[in-house]
Amino acid sequence: MSDLPRARLTVQQAQDQISKARDQGYRPSEKKTGVVTRNLKRVFSAIVTVDGPSAQDIAGILDLSPGTVSGLVTQLENLKFVRVVSGRTASQGRRPKPIVIDDRIRHIVGFEISAEKVTGVVMNLAGEAVLDQTVDLGSEVWTKAGNKGADKGWVDQDKVVDSVRGIYATLKEQLLDHIAGRHPDILETGHDPIVGIGVVLGGHINRHTGEVLFAPDLRWGTPRRRQTVEWGPTVQLRQRIRDVTGVDQRNIVVDNDANGRAAAYQLYGGGAYFNDAPSTVVLVTDVGVGAAHFIDQEIYRGATGKSLEFGNILMVPNGLPCRCGDRGCLEAVATCNAILASSKFDTLEEAYAAAANGNDKKAQAAAIKGFTDAGTLLGTGLSILVDLLDTSRIVLTGPAITHSDRSGPIVFDQHYDRAMREAVQEHVYGAGIDPDNIEVIAEDGEWNGARGAACLVVHDMIAGHLGYLEAKSPRKTVG
Repeated sequence: MSDLPRARLTVQQAQDQISKARDQGYRPSEKKTGVVTRNLKRVFSAIVTVDGPSAQDIAGILDLSPGTVSGLVTQLENLKFVRVVSGRTASQGRRPKPIVIDDRIRHIVGFEISAEKVTGVVMNLAGEAVLDQTVDLGSEVWTKAGNKGADKGWVDQDKVVDSVRGIYATLKEQLLDHIAGRHPDILETGHDPIVGIGVVLGGHINRHTGEVLFAPDLRWGTPRRRQTVEWGPTVQLRQRIRDVTGVDQRNIVVDNDANGRAAAYQLYGGGAYFNDAPSTVVLVTDVGVGAAHFIDQEIYRGATGKSLEFGNILMVPNGLPCRCGDRGCLEAVATCNAILASSKFDTLEEAYAAAANGNDKKAQAAAIKGFTDAGTLLGTGLSILVDLLDTSRIVLTGPAITHSDRSGPIVFDQHYDRAMREAVQEHVYGAGIDPDNIEVIAEDGEWNGARGAACLVVHDMIAGHLGYLEAKSPRKTVG
């Protein structure tokens, strides 16, 4: 598998982001955790996100003393989360020693579950995928619908869990061989090489309990409206994965796939961001819209894990049908199907070509209208998001991002992108959001699915949900 650069921010970029937030009057909220524990998490987050900072760099970014940072780095070194490497040459004085993520022993297993396959990835704490395996589920994974008489009912959860069991056992064995072949002595430290497990799938997942409440592709849970086929029950997925892997369920994160990708971009990807100010990552695909909102660098998940189900807010009553079973949802009226319905083209490729072709004025006008109408609705939805959350930054990414505009990545095409931005500024309340803070980042595919699931474990470590980053008696193994 290809490896990406570790962290995308320079020390100067991190300092600039912090300064900008302070200039805007933003201050991070006080956490209920102790000061030492909070600072430990902040230092670890800085090392994950910033490219090789020294202790002095981190002290400057976080407004801590170098001595405090050095002590916290030592704790992280003892956990085998970070290591200090040989320094770069400084213009004056001593050589500062960069602090980087320790990629030798600590790893995370991430899973993506769909109706077609289960994919597993082993990722180190630096965000690099080192092993992967995929199991195709096949048509036999579907149960019969019984009294409904349809061809298929829902995906058999037992077969999915059995696939997770097999992939996990294989990847764990391969990981031990991988580590032993490169750093044989480090296994003797007694640290478990698997920090935790991340799992993502589409739908409504209660992050707090690990229960899948609604997964439309798998037909698990309760659909929004009555369906023509029978659906399966809700699934206690975190508990079931604990049973087949032996990993402490406190270190198993089950979440929505959009949250996984958002965590990946925030920590490691092109949207890397080291700033406590509220920000939102919006994922746009050909057929869907998802989003995750960060407060103090943590994804806000709500009471049951449904927070920011952005693609399913009602935009056009009785509008186009949505995958969720309702009609007129944002993702139904602002993505591919809406563009094609308005422009009367059969494929997006035809619509793209027509919009760029000035020879056929009628076809071009229809294509431009399709992209503009859909873009206006996404922009209107984003203005609602800004008004509700008072977000300071919006990052749009996903498969719908193209490069058809010479100025940089855009959403769908230039007409869609322009209409989206104009609608945000037209409908947002008051001063709104700085246009420069609506960023579009091309997706390279590296952070999709299972890798994003693994990134959720790192995110939850920093947020304090996994218990590793505690000032007193941090746990060393997961069982």
